Amino acid sequence: METQGVAHSVSILLKLTVENRISEIPRVLDAVDGVFDALPPDDDSRFAMKLAIDEVLTNIIQYAFPETEHHHVRLEMRAEGDFVHCTMEDGGPAFDPLARAAPDLDLDVEDREIGGLGIHFAKESMQKLRYERQDGRNVLYMARRLGLDTGST
Repeated sequence: METQGVAHSVSILLKLTVENRISEIPRVLDAVDGVFDALPPDDDSRFAMKLAIDEVLTNIIQYAFPETEHHHVRLEMRAEGDFVHCTMEDGGPAFDPLARAAPDLDLDVEDREIGGLGIHFAKESMQKLRYERQDGRNVLYMARRLGLDTGST
């Protein structure tokens, strides 16, 4: 895993490349904490971004690649102005998580379709969310306004 940091007055940049292994997730989340440690305190945004990254990364690792194959997932973060931006990129089959219908939260847990809650939480807690397929890779862009209490965390 590689990381880079720049003073907040310009931006804070984090670049990571991790293998498609669940054991990489704590290291990624620690690095995300490092970005937020350099920003003014904002526990709501920290929690929301970490939850979204954890959910998306877990889904990429579990579903984008066969378990026996080694692939890499790229994550970039920067803080500029009032926003923290995150881009996640993988080489798995094309999959737009934003196209999935929102889960029916009124149903009992036993009656609900499995899956979809993670991206639902990301949709609810991010101010910007976009998926693109670029050069044979899935690219998910997320942005969260700093200092915003959406009441969803």
